[in-house]
Order: sequence, then structure tokens, then C-alpha cells
Amino acid sequence: MASAKPKYEDAIRAVLMLQYLEESVAGERLVSALASRLEVDPRTVRRYVEALNKHVTTPEGEPLVVLEGRGVEARVKLGRRENPVAAQIFNYAAVWAASRSLASGGGSVLSTSAEPALKALEDGLSDAHAALARRVQECFHYV
Repeated sequence: MASAKPKYEDAIRAVLMLQYLEESVAGERLVSALASRLEVDPRTVRRYVEALNKHVTTPEGEPLVVLEGRGVEARVKLGRRENPVAAQIFNYAAVWAASRSLASGGGSVLSTSAEPALKALEDGLSDAHAALARRVQECFHYV
């Protein structure tokens, strides 16, 4: 039996699958969850992954998506991806605000231990994005 030719709906669902993966914090979702959301069989999700890997790669030539695991625990993950700048700045803002609020009460082990994490986040930013991190410091005031 010959395999069916892809349809317009398949392309839309494959793009939606990528969108759902992008929306997830970890860049991954269970195959079963994707199948449910796309209203298809889990085998169809696996076919979408195979098709994307066959025809679409990152600029570095790596797979766009990766299938990991088997059965109900199988996951579809986005291939290698950089942490978006918005997420980096959000992480920086969260750690900075938390460390400053903890320090305002006279300091604590938590506020002291947050400093290396804050420094690591700062070091991961480009010069242009470091300006955004400095802006975070100007915008948050613990009262």
C-alpha cells in the first residue's frame, strides 16, 4: 500500500506542533499531549517529526525537532535552541528582585546565594542586552 501524500492540513498541524513546542517553557511536550491538541493519532505526531527531520534543519544542519523515549513517555523536543533574550531578561529580573527583597530584611543565606546566579545570568548577556538588565535594576524598587 502506497503512503498517502501530505495534505494542507498536515502542514498546518506540523506548524502548530512547532508553535506548541515553542510555547512550552522547556521546548518539549509529550507525544500524547501533542496528539490530543492537534486532534490526531500519536503515530501521526511521530510522522510529523520524521517529515520535519527529513526536510527541515537548523542553520547548523541539526534536526529541528527530536523524538525521545517510547510509549506514553515519548516526548517531542525542539532541537538545539538558544535561550531567547526575553527569557534571559525575565530570569534576570526574577532573580534580581528576589535577591533584593531577601536582602532588605538584613540579608540571608538565600539572598547571598542568589548573587552567583545573578552574576551568571549577567555574564550570559551580550553588551546590548546587559543594558536591558541594568534597566531592570532601575525599574524594580522593593518597598
